[in-house]
Amino acid sequence: MLILMREASTLEATLTPVNDPTMKVNGTASIPIQAGHRFKTTYDFGFVALDILYAHAEDTGTYMCKAKMQTTHDFGYVALDILYVYGEDTGTYMCKATNLLGEAVNTCNVRVLNRRSMILDTQHPDALEKIQKLESKVVTTRTEVSDQPISPPHFTAELRGSTEIYEGQTAHFEAQVQPVHDPNLRIEFYHNGKPLPSASRFHITFDFGYVALDIAHAVAEDAGEYSVRAVNALGQCVSSTNLRVIARVGDPNLKVEWYRNERVIEDSSRITKQHDFGFVSLDISHIRKEDEGVYMCRAVNPLGEAVTTASMRVVSEASIQLDTQHPDSISRIHQLNDLPHAQKNLNVRLKSLYSLSF
Repeated sequence: MLILMREASTLEATLTPVNDPTMKVNGTASIPIQAGHRFKTTYDFGFVALDILYAHAEDTGTYMCKAKMQTTHDFGYVALDILYVYGEDTGTYMCKATNLLGEAVNTCNVRVLNRRSMILDTQHPDALEKIQKLESKVVTTRTEVSDQPISPPHFTAELRGSTEIYEGQTAHFEAQVQPVHDPNLRIEFYHNGKPLPSASRFHITFDFGYVALDIAHAVAEDAGEYSVRAVNALGQCVSSTNLRVIARVGDPNLKVEWYRNERVIEDSSRITKQHDFGFVSLDISHIRKEDEGVYMCRAVNPLGEAVTTASMRVVSEASIQLDTQHPDSISRIHQLNDLPHAQKNLNVRLKSLYSLSF
């Protein structure tokens, strides 16, 4: 503990038993601390403290709190209690009683055994014996993986999987190959005799003899022969399969017609029809009042027809605004329009007066 001169310092500890009225507590720094205004001791229900006010250099040292246990002498009964014994408490203890007629002495030897920090002996002998019996019945054997000889690769299950899919679907191929314990075994996939290109759509799996190829979002160009080749230092083997990708094309016999109020809608610069991969639409630009009515889309092929309808109402707007949008401004305009007529009448009156003057 390090403090500066003239600073206050507090030393504290806790003692037991807390209910012994005969216990005395002394604070010491090599020598007993004398009572003084700078030293204040506290002993309250097991709490012990020493306060030093205005520390000086000479207060430096080792402080020890010593609790002394009083001997018991009650109606011929004498006793010495030592709490929390340690190894250094080992020795010969002597009790000596003296009076005017003589003395009596009694001794005894005390040996203190240090406790180990770890208890290695069983605390339940019966339970330990049962555990040992159970363990003796279990025969544990260690399975050793023998070094199997490496053989040329061969397929225990040929490449199989999807053979016909539509555009946009996922194709899956899988096979089984041996030996599974060869760390140098290499797997290669080919498409129409060419190495399969690296792409996010192709996912290859090779795990403990299991080989798989997944092709996501298939396109027409993915059709063809797929082969897998297993290669190691002793040879190679190949397994193949074929994939057909069916393009999603429209029915060449499908006919789509548009009607308005049961009359066929003819093509024009304002009307655009679209029929693409099953998507049908009718776009009308620069809508007019006469465009309103019931619209019908009719799809027909040799196997039947399908019809859907929708109604459209057109709210017309005048092409020219006849009503004023600024009432205050129009009144002023009318006033300005009346000014030439008033000016003309004034000129006529002036002309008449000029003629009369002559």
